[in-house]
Amino acid sequence: MNSLGRAWGRRIPPSFKGCRNALPVGFWLAGLGSGILGSEVRLKFDELVALLAEERYGPDGPPINTTFAEMERFGHLAGRMLGRSIDEHLTHDHAEYFHEASCPTCAASGESDAAENKNTRPLQTVDGTIPLAEPAFHCPTCDRDFFPSANRTRD
Repeated sequence: MNSLGRAWGRRIPPSFKGCRNALPVGFWLAGLGSGILGSEVRLKFDELVALLAEERYGPDGPPINTTFAEMERFGHLAGRMLGRSIDEHLTHDHAEYFHEASCPTCAASGESDAAENKNTRPLQTVDGTIPLAEPAFHCPTCDRDFFPSANRTRD
């Protein structure tokens, strides 16, 4: 059974059988159809897709009167949710790199206690708002807190 069949779980709708072109062009251009994910991760991704589809439509899939627009809308909502989750996960991991930074006022070295530092702020992404894990630092010279990411203007 191909990956599309695994994603649908129990059956492939007739319109999709043997048809790579049934998937949106963006899927292939983004590389998801051409190996951006390793085979083990791709299998887990397919399982996630099947789980989400079953959660939304039940074990028998979408009812016969479901329009493609309704299925597509659900796919986009689930995709945006996945995008936000990945963004949140990666920004949290990225925040772990910041253990020391210079104070923007006096340039003294500030320190962050990562164990106690649970600062987040909302960040608007293409897919919606996520809590951005933002390391906070304290400057002993100025006796002030600062956030190194607030001083960077690049994406």
